[in-house]
Amino acid sequence: MCVGHPAFRIAAFSVWHYHGSMNKRLGIWVLSGLISTGLFAADTVPENKQEIKQRNRWSIADWLETRDKMRMQDLWLAMHSPSPYEFYVGALYKTGRLDSGGGYQGWDFTAAGYAYMFGVEAQYQSSNTDTRWLAMGCFRLFGYHNQATNLTVQGGIRNELRGGVSSWNPLLGANFTLYIAKPAGALLLYRHVFARSAGGLAAPTDRFEAGGFIDFQFVRLHVDYFLEATAGDPSRSFQGLQAGTRVYF
Repeated sequence: MCVGHPAFRIAAFSVWHYHGSMNKRLGIWVLSGLISTGLFAADTVPENKQEIKQRNRWSIADWLETRDKMRMQDLWLAMHSPSPYEFYVGALYKTGRLDSGGGYQGWDFTAAGYAYMFGVEAQYQSSNTDTRWLAMGCFRLFGYHNQATNLTVQGGIRNELRGGVSSWNPLLGANFTLYIAKPAGALLLYRHVFARSAGGLAAPTDRFEAGGFIDFQFVRLHVDYFLEATAGDPSRSFQGLQAGTRVYF
């Protein structure tokens, strides 16, 4: 069949028409994809910028919401944190022997209050040999409260009434509480009473205590060994055991 034959020309026209329509369709698809991509990008970019601006925008409403959240957190901490204020009262019975011979018995009463690391303590000591008042200021070197492992130093004054004669002497000391287990632990105390020639005892006094305790919530039971020695005066030197209780609130 020659090129000029009518059948050949019809076939060639059909092939050209088919390929032409396919190219047109392909072009339309590509153009549509580009247009849709451009429109999508044009729509989303401004939206993302707006979201960023809105997220970083400061407003009074946001500040008020943050303030309320912080107040709730402070309230929760205040309700679940131990109070920095602590008070206790205590009483004990003591019995022992004087270095000069004879027995030594009596009662001691204590009241104390703490605010954070600072505290005050008063003691009344009564025995068959004398009566004493102690007033002390306390400073806790470490430890959050008295019912925890802590080291506390104390300083103050002691008044002793013996045979109708009253004497005033300054003192310094320290006590250490160590919790060995959650409800139980050990106690150590050292106190030095300075000599004072005018209106006080002329000889210094040292006191040492060591013992153990067990806590039942806010009640403490303790037993201690004590030793007190006044230089050159066996009538003011004694040792023995003491047992008592302390109530915290």
